[in-house]
Amino acid sequence: MHKGLRRLRAILMVTMLFVGTHAVAEEALQPHAEVREAVEDFIYNELSGEDVEVTVRSLDSRLRLRRCEEPLETFWAPGSRQRGATSVGVACEGEKPWKIYVRVNIRLMKAVAVAAHPLMRGDVLGRDDIAMVRKDVSRISGGYFDDPAALVGFELRQSVSANGLLRSRMLRRPRLIRRGEKVTVLAVVGGLEVRVAGEALADGGKGQMIRVRNLSSKRIVQGEVVSKGMVRIAM
Repeated sequence: MHKGLRRLRAILMVTMLFVGTHAVAEEALQPHAEVREAVEDFIYNELSGEDVEVTVRSLDSRLRLRRCEEPLETFWAPGSRQRGATSVGVACEGEKPWKIYVRVNIRLMKAVAVAAHPLMRGDVLGRDDIAMVRKDVSRISGGYFDDPAALVGFELRQSVSANGLLRSRMLRRPRLIRRGEKVTVLAVVGGLEVRVAGEALADGGKGQMIRVRNLSSKRIVQGEVVSKGMVRIAM
């Protein structure tokens, strides 16, 4: 056989051997896509009662994991939380075990209360002032409202732009009584009601306790605001 031809055959054989070995090696690796799919399935199963959106970060392309003969095991990483940026563990318990932690972002979606239109400080909220918008509550700090009825009747401490999130710190009960205002003091003794004139020594909303001066006796008492101009004290 011609010397050049023998050399060409040898090169081809080595090339085929290399390609074949490389293919076997690739087949023996765990595809990253399967790892990410296992993580995603785990989260949706764990949080099946919640409205969540999950993003699983790509694994480092240099990471080479031996293909697992057993189903992959998934679990929450120690100290992780089930919302926002967190981690999920993936483990192979096969003949050659391995374990990694995969970074994920979990968006916990809920309908929350926002201003339906621009609102001014001092406005008392009505149902038409409140809109419900789906948001990622894992990114909301300071609380939120998921029931618009809980906001109706509250007064705004500050102005809020349209679609602005309504938070508890922005709200106060409407002032039914203002400091210095003349009020009726209702004293309940057993089944008997006694009403006397008084002066409010503080602003007050429904259900709040304020100090009131009895205009007859000049005695200062503390009572509960029950309606506009009315304070009840228990005897």
